[in-house]
Amino acid sequence: MPDERNDPARATVLQTLCELEQTLQRGGAHAPEADIDALLEATFREIGASGRQYTRESALTVLRERYGARSTRTADGEISELRCEALAKDVFLLTYLLKEPGRSTRRASLWRRHGTQWKILYHQGTPLRGHDGDD
Repeated sequence: MPDERNDPARATVLQTLCELEQTLQRGGAHAPEADIDALLEATFREIGASGRQYTRESALTVLRERYGARSTRTADGEISELRCEALAKDVFLLTYLLKEPGRSTRRASLWRRHGTQWKILYHQGTPLRGHDGDD
């Protein structure tokens, strides 16, 4: 299977999904509430780095609380080790490492393309111990 480096179409998908992930992380002025709401599939589920499970509605509540108190979330996180795998027609798995002050997490998101619009189906964060200062 070709990787992003030599498959222009897959590289475009990777870039788009990376931008959408950053939109969800930063919120605020970077992503009006309607935009974030439109990104989450009706059946969206998340398992956070804490192990807590979220439905679409509970995730939206957390995002509203997180971004309501400030215009943008600080962009202290650094994304690396990006990979994009096509799992089925218009369904992609995006994985990456997110390094934030005090912790690093492996992230995985399932995205589905509906025509020209993308929606996230599932997201999971797994903390890394002993990585960049984590216990």
